[in-house]
Amino acid sequence: MPRSGKNIYQRRDGRFEGRYIKGRKENGKPEYGYIYGATYKEAENKLALAQAGHAALPAPGVLTVSQWLNKWLDTAAAFISTQAHGRYTSVISAHLSPELGDCRLLAVDGEAINRFIRESGLPKSTQMDIVSMMRSAMKLAEIEYGITGVADAIAAVTWEKSMERTLTPMERERLTASSRHRGDTLDAGILLALYLGMRGGELCALRWRDIDLETGVIRISKSVRRVRFPDENSGTKTRVILGEPEFKSAIREVPLPMFLIEFFTEQSCFHLPADYILNGRSDKVIEPRSAEYHLLKRMDEVGLEGVSFRTLRDTFESGCMAAGFSLQVINALLGRKIPSRDSAALPFPSLEQKRESIEKLAKDWTFRD
Repeated sequence: MPRSGKNIYQRRDGRFEGRYIKGRKENGKPEYGYIYGATYKEAENKLALAQAGHAALPAPGVLTVSQWLNKWLDTAAAFISTQAHGRYTSVISAHLSPELGDCRLLAVDGEAINRFIRESGLPKSTQMDIVSMMRSAMKLAEIEYGITGVADAIAAVTWEKSMERTLTPMERERLTASSRHRGDTLDAGILLALYLGMRGGELCALRWRDIDLETGVIRISKSVRRVRFPDENSGTKTRVILGEPEFKSAIREVPLPMFLIEFFTEQSCFHLPADYILNGRSDKVIEPRSAEYHLLKRMDEVGLEGVSFRTLRDTFESGCMAAGFSLQVINALLGRKIPSRDSAALPFPSLEQKRESIEKLAKDWTFRD
């Protein structure tokens, strides 16, 4: 993280981070606060305000929910992903501040937050973000102001993922045959999504050097995503970010089925290790929505409707379940986030277990439909 000036650094994700002393610990050592900006100038202005007015937060009795959430977000920015930070910023400004922002922090209890979530009518994913944010924010309020019991009283939001569309065996066979015959960069991504369940953003970030053809293993460690990132100078509101996935569980090694090892071995002579799989370039990454656009055009050529990278991933998951794979294996292959309460009870499958499962699915799909 190169330093750009007075206590301001540019992070790897492109944001500028400023650090200031907000107080002293009992042992006399400084306790630091952090601010973040899309540009150096924005970070510089925020840092000046923080240094001059850190103690300007109102007393707990008059502190509002909106003021506290902004304080919490600045604190949390050092520990959450850029994608999560942009999403949380949007949720606070669009939903929480208009409804709860003017309430006194001391007057808000778990029931008020639960009622707001129940009656909001927001998508389940947004409700889950609100639960996560408010629990974390109220935990911090407990530490700073002794406001106890609120975080634990915020109810979890249950959400069962549904598969809206999966390929039929005939559609899957047609798409596989077409992709293997054509063999271009987009077809490589299609096969990886269909037979390994990779996400669109993961495919965009994948380079040829991430595929070890000797061991037949693919290393998934990066993702491309468009995140909320307002820039006052350019006027843009979002930015494409290439970096680690939002969840650690998404970083994984997945074995390739034998036919894909053969496919990529044939194609590897046309590409450099630094080339991206989906566009064949090493100097520029393709973003997910552009990849989806090219996929949609290809599906029109193949004669398939309503097919996205999510469709291919869901088809893979459906095939895993039909083949009787254990939940541990399915989660490991998909790189799915597992609740902490469940992770200890589910032993992580070995690479060999994953290899056997991948090969079994490929053979079932190729020879038994």
